[in-house]
Amino acid sequence: MTGIAKKAGLPFSEARYRPEIDGLRAIAVLAVIIHHGHFSLFGAPAVRNGYLGVDIFFVISGYLIGRFVFAELEKGTFSLLDFWLRRARRILPALFGALAGSLVFAVALLPPLALIDFAESLQACVFFVANIFFYRRTDYFAEPGDLTPLLHMWSLSVEEQFYLIFPLSLAVTWRYSRRAIPWLLAVAAAASLFLAVRARGVDPAAAFYLFPYRAWELLVGAILAHLESKLGRPPSRLRALSPLFGMIAIFTCFFLGWSLSTGSIIAVVGAALIIAGRDGPVSYILGHKALTGVGAISYSLYLLHQPLFAFARNYALNSPSQGTLLLLSMLAILAATLSWRYVEQPWRTGSVSPKRFAFVATVAGLALACVAGVVISKDGLPGRFNAEQLALLALRPERGLMSINGRTCTRRSVADACKIGDSNVSPSFAILGDSHAETLTIPLDRLLKQHSASALMYTNAGCPFIENVAEQNGISNCSQFVEDALAAIRRQRISRVIINDRSTAYILGTRFNNLEGGVEPGDPLPVAPLGFTGSNEERIQEVVAQLRRTIRQLLANGITIYYILPVPEVGWHVPKTLAKLVARGGVPLTTSLSVYLARHKLVLDLAKEFSPDRMFIPIYPHLVFCPGNRCVTHEGDVVYYTDTDHLSLQGADKLISTAQKIVFPQ
Repeated sequence: MTGIAKKAGLPFSEARYRPEIDGLRAIAVLAVIIHHGHFSLFGAPAVRNGYLGVDIFFVISGYLIGRFVFAELEKGTFSLLDFWLRRARRILPALFGALAGSLVFAVALLPPLALIDFAESLQACVFFVANIFFYRRTDYFAEPGDLTPLLHMWSLSVEEQFYLIFPLSLAVTWRYSRRAIPWLLAVAAAASLFLAVRARGVDPAAAFYLFPYRAWELLVGAILAHLESKLGRPPSRLRALSPLFGMIAIFTCFFLGWSLSTGSIIAVVGAALIIAGRDGPVSYILGHKALTGVGAISYSLYLLHQPLFAFARNYALNSPSQGTLLLLSMLAILAATLSWRYVEQPWRTGSVSPKRFAFVATVAGLALACVAGVVISKDGLPGRFNAEQLALLALRPERGLMSINGRTCTRRSVADACKIGDSNVSPSFAILGDSHAETLTIPLDRLLKQHSASALMYTNAGCPFIENVAEQNGISNCSQFVEDALAAIRRQRISRVIINDRSTAYILGTRFNNLEGGVEPGDPLPVAPLGFTGSNEERIQEVVAQLRRTIRQLLANGITIYYILPVPEVGWHVPKTLAKLVARGGVPLTTSLSVYLARHKLVLDLAKEFSPDRMFIPIYPHLVFCPGNRCVTHEGDVVYYTDTDHLSLQGADKLISTAQKIVFPQ
């Protein structure tokens, strides 16, 4: 077997190997690795939107699978069973090897609850429903993606779902109406794209994870393959120019802060332009051995890099340095090379009979699923830890998030806002902010009931309560939510508001670094005024100005503001880090007050600016959690945080008990 058959596992003789596609694979997988490693240059992300590498993979997969299916249909030799068997040979050996290796590391490193989560995700990967699994587990408070070893497997599940549906649909349509094929592809792609764009504002997690919203990207590749099969190669000038424009589009996506929808569309178009052309300097560069070598191992490299990163982050007390992550990336490349040579190639091109392969693959998949099931049934194998660690792990600090009639009061629209406190009185309060405000709602509910008052919750996780700003890297529609909330406050005649959010994180646009080795994982959180263009320093000043205007507007409307400044961030995942420290004899876990004061200077200064106004009442969490020059995360067996920055119910109780004297003075 030669050509695409050799490189992509698609055995049909007339396919010509196109090295530039392997080079494009290399660009895509390296972008994803840079994104997951949070690599930076000169203090800025090396690649801002590296996750778009997955979109490029989808286009490549759609094109290569489309070429194969159309060629086989034209020859009259297409067989669904043979097609699925070939895909299994391509996908399963390396996948099951990566899952088995990850399972070993998970048992060695993860505490019981995290190991249960891992085992459940492993089962979802085996049955190619990982995208559905992670979609259903999507929660602002869920395990950070940086700590989730198999989170990246969602994209593989999307591809496998495509491999099930696409060839079957084509085969049926081909049999009854070949002329309908272009219409089927075009309508399906357009419908999927429409759903994806629409879902960004309604259910962004669905738009990210689920097949119907991602199918258009694979279908673009399939449409390209269909056009090629009918029209042949494009004119020579176009073959040379389209890769150039495609590469410009892709690198523009990687380095500019476009929204997820816009970035995906341009990345897909860029990938399609590169595939459509096959000449010129860009194709020559992509065909260089250095890139095609990485492209050849890109599948195993994609499988292996995230588990290595995630397990390192789970094990290390401090966030791994860039040097450590670079070494892990090199280790991933080495492991991927070995996987390609000794796992992928023998099963894909070897002499193993179809029946034997099907038997071995079925047994291996069921064995992995069964071992994961044993881990789940045994409660995450707690016998791996000593009694002191288990006692700390068993505390399971919970968030102070309200639920009403079985529904949590998070990510609700303004029209569907929860009412907390005394249900028999009209609301005079509103709770405003992000997930940090949400974690205060159980103790606030108790406080309001004690004083025969009630409040409406206008909170949106991931969004500061600042008017006319939008998140640069997210999809939460912050500006519209705040606008709706302000209108509701006027409509409901609210007289007092309690505001709490991570205003500094949004203003500075950075995750927390405690300067003692604890660096909060995750993407940056910058917001910017609508339509803003300018430098980062100008963005910071403009967002502060918008926060000032928002506060002034509330005060001008006669509303009393209880402004709870940002809670001290920790940088370490508190429950997990405490467990590690217990094993090493290193408790307690504290952070520096001076670092807190320096990080939050802009917001502290703004609170000081408004303090002369009697209707603006600041509440300072650092006075609650930072006795002396250190900020505490726990006292004895009472843990005040659920992760790196969100208060537990006990932490929220501690803060609100202090705020009670301010909000309802005797």
